Amino acid sequence: MTSSAAAAEIAHGPLGTSAGEVVAWLGAGVILVMLGRVIHDRAFRYLAACLVAFALNRVLSSMDDKPDVLVLVTNLLTVVSALCKVCFFRIVLGEAVRQRMPRLRFEYVAAAMVALIAICAWWMAPAEARGGALAGPSYAHDNAAFTFVIVLIGYYTVVAARVVNWTRQLIVAWVRRRPKVVHTHGGGPDLSQGTGQVVAGLAFQVGVVVIGIGEITRLVSNVSKLANEILARLEPDFLPLAEKFSPAITAGVRVGHSMFYIGAILPLVVGSAAAALMSVHHYRNCRRLKPLWSAITDEFTDLAYRGARGIGGKFYRRDVEIRDGLVLLENYYDPEVARRAATLESSDEITVAVAQIRAALRAHRAESPVAVPSPIPVSDAATRVEDMSWLLRVADEFVTAERAEGNFAAAQSR
Repeated sequence: MTSSAAAAEIAHGPLGTSAGEVVAWLGAGVILVMLGRVIHDRAFRYLAACLVAFALNRVLSSMDDKPDVLVLVTNLLTVVSALCKVCFFRIVLGEAVRQRMPRLRFEYVAAAMVALIAICAWWMAPAEARGGALAGPSYAHDNAAFTFVIVLIGYYTVVAARVVNWTRQLIVAWVRRRPKVVHTHGGGPDLSQGTGQVVAGLAFQVGVVVIGIGEITRLVSNVSKLANEILARLEPDFLPLAEKFSPAITAGVRVGHSMFYIGAILPLVVGSAAAALMSVHHYRNCRRLKPLWSAITDEFTDLAYRGARGIGGKFYRRDVEIRDGLVLLENYYDPEVARRAATLESSDEITVAVAQIRAALRAHRAESPVAVPSPIPVSDAATRVEDMSWLLRVADEFVTAERAEGNFAAAQSR
């Protein structure tokens, strides 16, 4: 076994190809972009650190003519990645079963001890083996090299076993409390009220299942690696056979680690796609609200807030400002206008509300309040989704009414 192959085996180089490096950096890039949005999410920070540590591992492992010490560095990065993975799962599991935030001090101490032993073993190993050969069974007879492999692979095996168990617990917890998908008035999913988060959550759950399957593969491979090393040490005659098994074991580790990466990236990619769809949805609804919002903020110029960030923030601000404007018009809603609108053949609650709003805007412009105003137009919706649907229908009817009278230009968005 070559030193580079042995180093890849112990360092968990998962793909060993340029495609693997692309996947590694794709995950690191996605998670760093998303990290700015959810910096408060402790579990997410650990996942970010896990993927970034692995990406650094891939960069260092792919270097040509690298110094021997990089074998140690790449393995320490793998320890960091495994530690962050453990912390991520402990936090997520605690949230899923509604436990208090776990204390991770023991995890840090255990990883630090493994790293310290690995450093000492690498330093004590034969100089010719430090470049990676100490990771293969050919050096199982050397105490330092054997310790280096057993400690690291033993730690990875324990981590894989714990992750498999936590994956099982998470799946059970999720099955017991399935999220409900919210639907709009028209029956379709509502992207503005959390369905995007639900989709991302489902992708996260699928990703955890993929990670669990990958960790089972890694667990089997790591146990096989341990058995391979021990047999090579106890039975020198087994060494040729152990060297034949090593590529298959390394392939198992690569598959397992690749599945972890896919499972970790999946919810991030799906979440980003869901966020993009929500942005499109918010943009369309923002345009629907704009004429009504413009008409109201023309009357109440200090109402409009210009500092909203992003299309989601802009949509939210327009929703709030329209409703604030309807409240500010409370002394201008004429009951007679509502009665006349209600007598029309095609009348419904939307046309009545729009007639009241348009008349109130004109009365406010003329500074002519009503002696006994009618109630502020509001929806009778039982949910936020239905209430938002009501406001959008009001905005659409407002545009229709303004166009019918040739006033659309005045209500048009700025």
